[in-house]
Amino acid sequence: MSDTAKKLSLLGLRGDKGRDPEVSGLAVDLRQVKPGYLFAALPGSETHGASFIGTALKQGAGSILTDREGAALAAADLSGADAALIVVEDPRAALAAASALWFGSQPEKLVAVTGTSGKTSVATFTRQIWQNLGHKAISLGTMGVQGDFEAKLAHTTPEPITLHRVLAGAAEAGVTHAAMEASSHGLDQRRLDGVRVMAGPLRISARIIWITTRTSTIISRPKRCFSIIFLKRASRPSSISTTSAAARWPRSPPIAV
Repeated sequence: MSDTAKKLSLLGLRGDKGRDPEVSGLAVDLRQVKPGYLFAALPGSETHGASFIGTALKQGAGSILTDREGAALAAADLSGADAALIVVEDPRAALAAASALWFGSQPEKLVAVTGTSGKTSVATFTRQIWQNLGHKAISLGTMGVQGDFEAKLAHTTPEPITLHRVLAGAAEAGVTHAAMEASSHGLDQRRLDGVRVMAGPLRISARIIWITTRTSTIISRPKRCFSIIFLKRASRPSSISTTSAAARWPRSPPIAV
């Protein structure tokens, strides 16, 4: 795992006024901010993370990642600050990409499970099958990280910094295979962006559909999110049905939890 400072530009980010400071760490939790850290002030359902920018700057944050709303809310705190300001349209996606670049390594084979129910079981069974085949493997989700590398998780699909820290730690411990749960909430908040998923099993009621393609889609409705994780590089295997799941439920996609 990376504990070496990196230039902001190496994380795919560009600061205002051409600033490109060294970043000593990443934080989305104010309590974890240290001197030189990049603090991600993300929009929330009730409170915008920008309300904590002033405190983050006092704690030594060297870079602030947020959106236009966040920059406007914290304009007074940011005025005259030495920290680099990065304003993007989707700070969650930018944080996920930066986290992937910061930590770097991931298990070589990684699948993510989403759907209405059974994500924990499918991820666990997949990990156990891999282990029985002699691979060093883990499963990540509701039960934490289990298998040949273990860690506790606060959420089924953790925020990107934690997720990529765990994946990098597992890879460095020799884990080559990982099966993770992908909650609709985590997908909607772009937490899996930057994760190199090779395939995505979609768990719907009593059946599983393995989907692989080159693109990604999230179909959202009020209180409903039908999520599919796609393979970016591999072609569709001829032996697997790749009928568009979205076409099967054109008006009312199933609820994913």
